[in-house]
Amino acid sequence: MTDEVRARAAEHFDEDQLVALVSLTALINAFNRLNVIVQQPAGDYKVGQFG
Repeated sequence: MTDEVRARAAEHFDEDQLVALVSLTALINAFNRLNVIVQQPAGDYKVGQFG
């Protein structure tokens, strides 16, 4: 993240919120990469398919 982007985000979020935002973005990225590895298409879930 560049200093400019961080400064602009800091106008809207406090430090704890910025940490949470970056952490959640990294987690979503990790899940997306895992879906690519296992070739699980997004949005394939059907209500009740596991129960």
